[in-house]
Amino acid sequence: MAPVVFMHARDSSALNPSCILFAIPGRTTIRVTVKAAICMLTAVMNRELLDQWCERSIFGLVLAILVFGPLAFGAVPTPAFLLIQALTLGVMVFWGARFLIQERPKLLWPPICWAVVAFTVYAIGRYLTADIEYVARQELIRVLVYAFLFLAILNNLHRQETTQIISLVLIFLAMVISFYALYQSITGSNRVWYVLNTTYPHRGTGTYICPNHLGGFLEMILPLGLAYTITSRVRPVLRVLLGYASLAILAGIVVTLSRGSWVSTALSLLLFFGVLPPLSGGPRRGRRVYVLPQYPLPVSTQATGGSCQDRGGHPYCALAVRPSGLAGKHPLGRGACPLRLPVSEVSAGGDSTASRLGPQ
Repeated sequence: MAPVVFMHARDSSALNPSCILFAIPGRTTIRVTVKAAICMLTAVMNRELLDQWCERSIFGLVLAILVFGPLAFGAVPTPAFLLIQALTLGVMVFWGARFLIQERPKLLWPPICWAVVAFTVYAIGRYLTADIEYVARQELIRVLVYAFLFLAILNNLHRQETTQIISLVLIFLAMVISFYALYQSITGSNRVWYVLNTTYPHRGTGTYICPNHLGGFLEMILPLGLAYTITSRVRPVLRVLLGYASLAILAGIVVTLSRGSWVSTALSLLLFFGVLPPLSGGPRRGRRVYVLPQYPLPVSTQATGGSCQDRGGHPYCALAVRPSGLAGKHPLGRGACPLRLPVSEVSAGGDSTASRLGPQ
């Protein structure tokens, strides 16, 4: 039997001491463990560069999952969900590689993770006591995939840049799906991609088969789009696009004709605007005031019924149009939104999108 040569490095900065290479003289094949292969790459390349590549790979896989899932009928068909599982396994592999590459790996564990773990344990218990094992197993696999993705995103994609890109991708994806739902509702189309859907006539389903599923997806994205529109520090042009995207998402929820989605959307909007400080009154001490961008609204003064005094001085009348002759200057009745939202001061420095205003 040919002798076996063991090689390992003593320098911890180059190779991990536990990395062992098995080489048999006279043969070209060398057996290398997975951990040893990662350590070899770490010795050749910079540890931080490898960690950055793994993070970007996780970011790309997560974006592919978030975009492909809604477009593929909500990943309900088995082939679509199998692809989601493969992408999730790729995320877990790169996450494990980051644990081996980093000198001091950390696991972020906020309190919300205990709720995720508790629900996962509950799903496992329900699977063990289910009457139909096949159906329960399918549901358990979905719960496990979602739990793993939640933990992976929480621990790997917590940078401000990555979270902003993911949020913007979801908002504009929801806008595109809402446009598709509006097309289905206006034209009476009963097709979702290449599938004939005659179960829900004259209802916008977007890329989903059931309009309730589309409503559930859009009602989660709508508060996110409104938050970026009102309180974010993005550029004005992008903020205007986010505002129109939010309006398109709201229209998509309307054409689903889902009463449950309507109720949940109304409750979420009430909660969203209830969390923000009161709209009336001037800014208080230690507050920063953000001004909504001036969206060109295609509403004329005559269509809104005159000034705020004609409507009894309602504070939300200014959201529609300013009756100051703008309808004569602009054919579409272009108006401004002078709504001012006092929110807690984020930083001590100045900001181009914020302005301090005196007492009203």
